[in-house]
Amino acid sequence: MTAALPDAATHRVQRADQKIRELAGSPNLRVLEISTNDLGGVPIAAVVLDGQGEVLYETLIRTELPIDPGAQAVHGISGTMLLGEPSFAEAHEVLGRLLAPGLDVLVWAAPFIQASLNRGAAAEGLPRLPFRHWQPGLQILVTEAHGTYSHRRFDFLDVSRRKALDGVTLPGDAAPEGTALGNAQRTLAMLRHYAGDRAAVQEPEPVVEVACPGCGAPESLCECDGQGRA
Repeated sequence: MTAALPDAATHRVQRADQKIRELAGSPNLRVLEISTNDLGGVPIAAVVLDGQGEVLYETLIRTELPIDPGAQAVHGISGTMLLGEPSFAEAHEVLGRLLAPGLDVLVWAAPFIQASLNRGAAAEGLPRLPFRHWQPGLQILVTEAHGTYSHRRFDFLDVSRRKALDGVTLPGDAAPEGTALGNAQRTLAMLRHYAGDRAAVQEPEPVVEVACPGCGAPESLCECDGQGRA
């Protein structure tokens, strides 16, 4: 048995689906992706794509901080590769121009990327990049437009990047997953995929009725004392 979505959840589905379609057709779209030295770290690579998938900016970013082995394995970036690369201050200036207010800036996970950019700015005494004009992260949009609603949590269950990529066609020249370029290309491919004509939401989470151990009726209908006595 499945329960219908609450009106508020239905509105979120429709709003997220509309936003995905609007962004896919925006002439001002900019897709940003970064790589970091660890999960709570600073940027060590950045990529910006336009809505056609053209690379507007791609750079490694020098840092004195160590690169976590896990991050190195995922992103394919070692400390020695960053020697002589631009500093975050240089990348910060370019990103400020390419992601200026008036553009539709899209990332997969906005809180993670914004926090890393803020740490990079703080480490070099730079002002924070403006985020108020950024779009909701694509993860949030896909979660609300195509995710599963939990009636127990009164919210949608997060859709992981791997799950969101199921069935998505990637460009033939897509870079490896985990790299800043590869992840940016996948974000754009997912945006195009979910902007297509398809079902707006999965089936709501099944509502599991637990039977009363006393009378055997569903708990929502049980009128006994739990021991089968009325």
